[in-house]
Amino acid sequence: MMDLIGDRYIYPFIGLASRSINVLGKANFRMQSPPCPFTVYYDGVDSVMFEEFPSGEALRDLEKELDKRDALINYPKFRENFKKEIKKKFAPKVWHKDLSKAVIIDCPDKTLIAKNFYQIAEEKNQHSVDVFLDTIIKYDKKIRWTTTIANDRKEKFKSLYNFPYNLISFSDAGAHLNNMAFYNFPVKMIKIVQESIDKGNPMMTMEKCIWRLTKEQGDWFNLDCGYLAKGKVADLVIINPEKFNNITENVELDAIEKFGNYERLVNRNEGVLSMVMVGGKTIFEKEQFVEGYAKSEKYGRFLEKVG
Repeated sequence: MMDLIGDRYIYPFIGLASRSINVLGKANFRMQSPPCPFTVYYDGVDSVMFEEFPSGEALRDLEKELDKRDALINYPKFRENFKKEIKKKFAPKVWHKDLSKAVIIDCPDKTLIAKNFYQIAEEKNQHSVDVFLDTIIKYDKKIRWTTTIANDRKEKFKSLYNFPYNLISFSDAGAHLNNMAFYNFPVKMIKIVQESIDKGNPMMTMEKCIWRLTKEQGDWFNLDCGYLAKGKVADLVIINPEKFNNITENVELDAIEKFGNYERLVNRNEGVLSMVMVGGKTIFEKEQFVEGYAKSEKYGRFLEKVG
């Protein structure tokens, strides 16, 4: 449940449907809602977003047979279909398919960086789809671009954060290592709420914000977690609000050493986390994991449903 750029009607429609199911149907139903802009990154057409329409799905299907894929791209009928499908306004979609919002961030041709495909098309006096498809043939995954597909309007955050029938969650970054990074969405929400408090127009209290990110979800899933109380497991995160300026929408590439230095997108929030404790044991402080972390002993526990 998020404010999709491509289909603005879906957000209020899902909100109404969720409320109706819970109130009229006396259900206990929740949608997931990311609390920050939903920005994605693409290497060529390497993204599940292209599977939303037939022409994009055909490109994805031939990702390991580039000669066949490039021949398909050069087929006039394919280009005609691609142009029709990418312009469909009323087909439900996650990706807005607006090439003027698709900004190139890396490419062998450095003159293209920081431009969107619509700008390049205007410079070349070509259709934006033709420019996009031609760059895919020429550079494949070496052309990297980004776009925001949802939650771009901050004025909608207050209703999203306070909606009673959603859960503030859904990173999905761990399933799409090169396409998105929302690992830090809880601190992003905390920062946004704190900024609204500082401006004298609070979206909610900070207590409610923390509750939505912790105890509310633990209770809904019937898990023994999310509490700061005597007798509960000491899973703690200590946050330094003086470093909130270091929480940004920027992402970086970093290597996973144990996966053969495979690069994935990460978030950086220098100085924001003062300390992290798992089960009463400190695992992170002073901007680094404690010596021996995850090597000699186990941390954490499997969360089982209670009751």
